[in-house]
Amino acid sequence: MLDIELGKETQLMHDYDRIEKNFNENVPIIGPSDYDNYKKIKKIAESYDEVYLQDHIGGIKKNGENTIIRIIDNISLQKSKKIKVHGGFSYHLFCGHDFPSIYSNLTFVDNYMPQINKLITPLLNFNIHPPVNFKNFLISLNGSPHVSRKILVSALHKMNMFNSFYSTKNFKYDRNELDGHIQELAGQSENYHNVFFSYKDNEFNSAIYTDNYLRFDHEKNIRQMSQKISESFVHLVSEVMATADAGVSEKPFYSIVNRGLYVIYGGVYINQFITEAFGFKLYDKIFDYRFDNIQNPLERLIELLTMLKKFSDLSLNDWHDLYLLEIDTIEHNYENFFSKKFIENYYSFCENMKNNS
Repeated sequence: MLDIELGKETQLMHDYDRIEKNFNENVPIIGPSDYDNYKKIKKIAESYDEVYLQDHIGGIKKNGENTIIRIIDNISLQKSKKIKVHGGFSYHLFCGHDFPSIYSNLTFVDNYMPQINKLITPLLNFNIHPPVNFKNFLISLNGSPHVSRKILVSALHKMNMFNSFYSTKNFKYDRNELDGHIQELAGQSENYHNVFFSYKDNEFNSAIYTDNYLRFDHEKNIRQMSQKISESFVHLVSEVMATADAGVSEKPFYSIVNRGLYVIYGGVYINQFITEAFGFKLYDKIFDYRFDNIQNPLERLIELLTMLKKFSDLSLNDWHDLYLLEIDTIEHNYENFFSKKFIENYYSFCENMKNNS
């Protein structure tokens, strides 16, 4: 048997995987700490006929391409064998693209719910939240330093919507790094887009704003963050990544269990996806979701923040009145989560997608 050392983070996710199903302990897992280790991925593909992909796997491009899956597919072709791939958070493995035709040497197995179930179990047990009592406009929790999270916190800061008591920024970056991201995403319109980001503010760029967040410890995190979520008018959910399709993690559920309002900044159509796939409803009586359809992640972010900005100077009473406009939707989403109907909705959605493909 091939001896493959698992990183600390991967080992943790490796343990998560085996709680829901009786997985074969001899099958390797490719997790976040392995995504850039192409040599290791090739070695796994050469030595095994089955592999588990953990988490977002770097996202799926619009055309269905993913570097990790492509490597495995190429090795499968070279070795003349069919490799079984258990997918991660990227729902497009099964519900968006015709993966069997794109990667003809692989067999795909949906592994989304088993992976995410361990992450959301502490939230399913969190059924008593603090009273909704607005004191703050917006909260956004930003853990790992993905490109989309760096531009998100920079734009929030520029638009005076980043409150460091409520929102987090658990990473540093420098001006050149952020400017490079903006150049890459903006293209020829760089000079126009630059005005929406505070990339020159070195003090903010190098600052860490944290609330002792522990990755994967959602029992601790939900109890720690619940009060601040309940005191905030809107939770801007900073999903895994917004520069590619990476599916939905546990992050939006932090608001749902607190009966809060949220919008998601993630891959294109991600707010539409959580509605169609899980049965959660949008708060479209007050929020305009046109941003969700914009392909470019930079332009999608600017449209999203511009939409939210108009609420930022309203009074506490105004926020409360707007909240009440969505109370039926809030209650629907709360019940949909705690009844676990969203799990049934997900499998029905995927089945319908397969049948209609």
